[in-house]
Amino acid sequence: MSKARTYIWLNLLIILFAQNIYGQETILNRYITLKPTHTTFLNHVDNLYELEGIVIAFNSSRVDLNEVITLPNEDLPLLEIVNLLFAKHNVSLLIGENKVSVRFLDAPVAKNITINGYIRDGETGEALVGASIYEMTSQSSTFSNESGFYSLTIPAESNEVRVNYLGYRTLKRSDITVPSLNLNLEFDNLMDQVVIEGAISNNFLLGSGSEKIDLALTAGFQSTSGDNDVIRAVRTSPKVQSGNEGQVGLYVRGGGPDQNLILFDGIPLYEVSHAAGFSSIFIEESIKDIDFISNGFPARYGGRLSSVMNVRLKEGNQNGYNGSVKFSLPGMKAHIEGPLFSPKTTINVAGRISYIDRYLNQLIGDFVSFERVDLNYEDLVAKITHRFSPTQKLSFSFYTGEDNIGLLRNNEISDGEDFFQTISDNGVRWGSTVWNGKFTNVVSDKLQLTFNVGGIQYRNNSQANFRINSAVNFIPDPTDELEVLTNSEIQDIMTSFNLDYYFNDKHRFKFGASWIHHEYNPALYGSDTIFAGDLTQIVPRDNQTIADELALYFEDTYTPHEKWQIYGGLHISAFNTGNQRFSNAQPRFSTVYSPNESNRFTFSFSNMYQYIHLLVNPGIGLPSDFWVPSTNELPPEFARQFSIDYYRKLGKSMELSISAYTKSIKNVLEYESTVDIFLDFVNATELPRIVTNPNWEEFVLSGDSQSRGIEFQIRKTSGRLTGWASYALAKTTRIFEGINNGEEFPYKYDRRHDVNLGVQYVLNKNISFSLNWVYGTGTAFSLGSERVRSIRRDENGDPIFIISNTGDRNNLRFPDFSHLDFQFNYNREFNGGKLTFNFGLYNVYNRKNAYYIYVYNDSGRGENVVYKTSLFPILPNMSLGYSF
Repeated sequence: MSKARTYIWLNLLIILFAQNIYGQETILNRYITLKPTHTTFLNHVDNLYELEGIVIAFNSSRVDLNEVITLPNEDLPLLEIVNLLFAKHNVSLLIGENKVSVRFLDAPVAKNITINGYIRDGETGEALVGASIYEMTSQSSTFSNESGFYSLTIPAESNEVRVNYLGYRTLKRSDITVPSLNLNLEFDNLMDQVVIEGAISNNFLLGSGSEKIDLALTAGFQSTSGDNDVIRAVRTSPKVQSGNEGQVGLYVRGGGPDQNLILFDGIPLYEVSHAAGFSSIFIEESIKDIDFISNGFPARYGGRLSSVMNVRLKEGNQNGYNGSVKFSLPGMKAHIEGPLFSPKTTINVAGRISYIDRYLNQLIGDFVSFERVDLNYEDLVAKITHRFSPTQKLSFSFYTGEDNIGLLRNNEISDGEDFFQTISDNGVRWGSTVWNGKFTNVVSDKLQLTFNVGGIQYRNNSQANFRINSAVNFIPDPTDELEVLTNSEIQDIMTSFNLDYYFNDKHRFKFGASWIHHEYNPALYGSDTIFAGDLTQIVPRDNQTIADELALYFEDTYTPHEKWQIYGGLHISAFNTGNQRFSNAQPRFSTVYSPNESNRFTFSFSNMYQYIHLLVNPGIGLPSDFWVPSTNELPPEFARQFSIDYYRKLGKSMELSISAYTKSIKNVLEYESTVDIFLDFVNATELPRIVTNPNWEEFVLSGDSQSRGIEFQIRKTSGRLTGWASYALAKTTRIFEGINNGEEFPYKYDRRHDVNLGVQYVLNKNISFSLNWVYGTGTAFSLGSERVRSIRRDENGDPIFIISNTGDRNNLRFPDFSHLDFQFNYNREFNGGKLTFNFGLYNVYNRKNAYYIYVYNDSGRGENVVYKTSLFPILPNMSLGYSF
């Protein structure tokens, strides 16, 4: 007799000796013939009820309802039938009127199911990246990937799933039985409900090493242009310098602007700023989300040293059209998104154009030393997405934009007898055209494939005209002319594939490969005659360098316990310029320890290689940026960084973070001389109509850099009063064998102290005010090497500019940088949409921050004269917008 049958007979004896307590003890003795005899467990139970009116009550999660069980083709007592149905279990029976309740005595066998699907915005259908999914019973967790896809193994019974995403209400689902589960979150636009009570807000994406940038937190803080700029939001992090005059580029933990991997829907960008730092190229209304990584770099990212900023575009609202239009002092922008023909196909389009050049000279003419300032820019971004099925999706994104800036200056020096005049007319033009196609396919409930093909064309051209008039003892000399031209163009074509594999609730794997084909064309030109016309029509394309970059990566996010998460990855890359090949393996590691809901510790380590370099004119003259590849003489840059971070929840809405890091970089580039690179042309006694100097390697040296620092930030993210306070204490030095006698000197962008304070007060649902104050130690520059000691002519009458090269490298600093900004925001419901009005003041106390410094020798006074050029005085910004 089986063990199960023994338990059943014992229960029957107990019932009989209980003096017929329920009055139905004979139900187990009733003889029953079930037809059909060969069917599933569930059908047998249903037949008992339909034929005999007998209910069998049991926990359905403990048995396989679809298991086929064969009963004898004869009359059997109900007790025997129950015994055969539950033969695999130890059970006890409780008898009621036409009812047998089955209690399981053996330990339950854990049964799991794997659920998967997409986390989306419930209103627009947009995928939410980095949403956390947590199962309360098993304490297993995961997070949605770049497509919003997730996969999680949970108990088949008594399960409860919670989904959290910054700015959205927490979603709870329990007793889930279906494997395919798409989850829609409800956006919470009330700031006092954004924060998850009692836990650190989920702006740190586990397994990705990144922070989720909360654009809502900085929505009331407008940039110089009057827009809510995403770069400004990133700069609230103490890991990023708060800025300099006319600067939009990111300077992260002692790195330069070229050392940031900024991805625009998956495509690496070379320039993200608009003219004079008015704003970045990103239009906030078109952006879905932003990840920012400054340490613990995932292995899927490579090619840069300091940070990763991943900007993803919206796919478009599937449920209807919405958009906006906004007019501000610098220009206007518009945005629209929605379904195209059907919800399966959606579009997201935005554009911006400036008209500030029409009144800029009148606005700032009394504050700057230029006779004329021309400035304009434009952007166009679009994305179209088609969903073939719930598991397959194809999207195409596009961006094009251009900037123009022109500066006219007239300098005169006269002592009554001698006269010297220089007229310089400088112009810089830059822009990018970007495109990307992306296909996403959910291969199985645990595997997702993503395939990308895209490209970028970047251009940066400058043109400087110099006219020199002079007279000695009242005798005028002939007018001299000089033209200096720079040309830097890049074309990239790239493709990649990525696999996201949810192995189980402890391991999540990612692996993939990428290939980029680079074409560089940097060149420098000079002429003794001023040209007219488009620069691209003047200079030839004769300095092209072709390179190919390959990469493979593998990642594993391991969660051994609810309090621990361990990440390990390997990035393998190769770079080929035809006559030179480089290959490197770059390990990445990070770990997260959360002892409770209010505290979190992280430690990370990463090795990074960068195969392209940005050469910036070291002098005080015309800006000129050259992107150049690594060569035999100039190997790739290599960075190694260690970082430790602590996050703590303070009450319901306050968060504290403390970070410390050390970062060493090898093979960074500096110009051998800090003299303006154009002086070879300026000092030349004879110039042909056009001369070219493609040998840029002759001007630079390779050395080492060391950065270290500690960073603090406290944030309040809910209530009427919100804001942040961040402070960074840092030091970055460089050492080169051929510079500064081999002694250590401060990096150009070394900033010892950096402060960023922001506060916003919501008066009511329509009105809010904000203040933002930034302060930073002045950046370093070399004064001695910028000294014009004399101005004379040679025996042929040609002008000679003699520049001394004395003094230590970066031996002085710009004045400390600071400004205070004020903003008033008003919004109200209007005609089915929302009307917004913003008024603000940039640089409230009118501090004249240095844009750059120039020095010349006043021969009349016999001394050097130092001039500070400021770009922005106190500036108003005003905007009026309507969204629907």
